[in-house]
Amino acid sequence: MSIWRIAVGVFLGAIAAYICVGIFARVSAKIAVGERARVAHVVTAISPDDLVERCGKPLSDKPIAIATERKLVYNDAIFHFSEPSEGSNKWRNVGAYDITDTHEVNPTDLLILMPCLEKK
Repeated sequence: MSIWRIAVGVFLGAIAAYICVGIFARVSAKIAVGERARVAHVVTAISPDDLVERCGKPLSDKPIAIATERKLVYNDAIFHFSEPSEGSNKWRNVGAYDITDTHEVNPTDLLILMPCLEKK
């Protein structure tokens, strides 16, 4: 009789472990999705003035195309901004590129390169 109790206990324990691992995986995935969304928001919502305030003076700050675009160059990344409408002061982050200005850097890697972006 005790062998059956052990077998049932092992079976129920295995089911409980499977359920716990599944719940942990789902919670971890939701946390990761939320973190990616937060990081993307931090990077895309930043304006040139916020960037200078958080990360200091860039190596260069060049207006492009009659001041409707702006490029800020730092040691680790180059940021491109675009003014959405004429006469507006709300700059939009078009993208962040590596120091060669050829490959776009994803938001997660950008926060690793420039942790100053998360300063408030």
